Amino acid sequence: MVNFAEALNTKAGDIERPPLVPVGHYRVLSEKVPALDSVADGKYDIVDFQLKVLEALEDVDADELAEFGSIADARLRRRFMFDTEDESNFKRSLYNLKRFLLEHLQVDGNDKTDLKELLNNSINQECIAQVRWTTDKRDGETQYAEVGRTAPVE
Repeated sequence: MVNFAEALNTKAGDIERPPLVPVGHYRVLSEKVPALDSVADGKYDIVDFQLKVLEALEDVDADELAEFGSIADARLRRRFMFDTEDESNFKRSLYNLKRFLLEHLQVDGNDKTDLKELLNNSINQECIAQVRWTTDKRDGETQYAEVGRTAPVE
């Protein structure tokens, strides 16, 4: 178990950035009801899915996976952003969310099920997630592992 009080005794020079989840495809599980939030003073509404990594698929580099360590505790985030000031972008995000829920996570529901119920039904549903690395636009050096495309588990 990790303990922050003990970590306070760690020398700054001994702290290194942990490796990122390697690039490639993974089978993931939607663990919780997605978090709903608003950012940028209400310009964007967001829906965040917390995805637990269950297994790495064939295209994940074995050496990078060994360097990363166990994926048993690896979590990824799949975010949908809704631009509250641009109706066409909002509708595009809404469609992408519907597609993710019904086609990729294959939640219980259909075109007549309201979005709130679909979100609630997303718990414990699986899909395939593509992990890619992106560079932070603010500093140009820091990279993050993020979910790109998703697909149903077949």
